[in-house]
Amino acid sequence: MKRYISRRDAEAQRHREKQRENRVFYIFIVSAQPYDEKNSVIVNANSLTSAQPPDMYSGLDAQKKYIERIKNIRVLAGNRDWSREYELYVFSALISKLPPSFTSCTSEIRRDEVGIKSKKAAGWVDMDSPPPVIHLTDIGANSGCLDEIFIHEMTHCFQMKHRDITQKWKDKFWGWFSPNTPSVTDYGNSAVVEDMAESVKKYWSDGPWLQSNFPDRYEFIKTYIMNGKEFGKNDL
Repeated sequence: MKRYISRRDAEAQRHREKQRENRVFYIFIVSAQPYDEKNSVIVNANSLTSAQPPDMYSGLDAQKKYIERIKNIRVLAGNRDWSREYELYVFSALISKLPPSFTSCTSEIRRDEVGIKSKKAAGWVDMDSPPPVIHLTDIGANSGCLDEIFIHEMTHCFQMKHRDITQKWKDKFWGWFSPNTPSVTDYGNSAVVEDMAESVKKYWSDGPWLQSNFPDRYEFIKTYIMNGKEFGKNDL
């Protein structure tokens, strides 16, 4: 049976073939109107210079180049490849909103199948082995709260670079073995570094809630970690 395609589809197919030859990434604007080349968005991954991150449909290569060239964070495969652009899109969008003094503490992100110490880990940073590297697992990638996982782990990278600030946090909020007042989550009660990481995660995901319920932690993060930058609720 002969297969017929519309004139619009034929033109779009020829355009895609031309696009692949030039190694650019295409996003087609869906419309009920006939295809119009002026309504397409082209992202040339080899000439990314903008401080603005690529959008979600720009392709893996464009996301990777933004992270590496603009933000100077390496993107490498562990025992998993970065196969879904959404994962890197979330990271790109996140780091575009965070202050450079915070993002610059992360040197590399890697994609892995599972955690080393726990198969239930969403991500991890080996704080005893510099440079600071974030590992994202399958569980983390499929969690539905990818930005919160990234910022939690980025806080561990920050702690590696700023042990003096981590000590200030401990002196202010912790006794010998537990926090002076309960952390923002149960997991935050397990260790000083987790308390800070969970609090920074809340600062990002729901700043007004943290400011209302934990004003001292909020002000500490604003002053010493986020360089004065504040966020609303679900800012991404």
